[in-house]
Amino acid sequence: MLEIGRAPDHNRGMTQLTCTCGAVFEVLETKGELRGDDAVKCVVCDKELFYWSGTDVGQLRLIKRPEPDIG
Repeated sequence: MLEIGRAPDHNRGMTQLTCTCGAVFEVLETKGELRGDDAVKCVVCDKELFYWSGTDVGQLRLIKRPEPDIG
């Protein structure tokens, strides 16, 4: 399950999203031109995180990679 929460106070306009693999992203939501659905995928594990659609667009920035498996 993805975890979505508000970023710390110094980044009030951004939301944080955590992928099931442990990667953490900042998501900045903005408005743009009308377009079809676009899947946003995790750059670490390639899992689909969510879809942008209509005039909702945004920027996704990786801020933390998952911890490596030790074992």
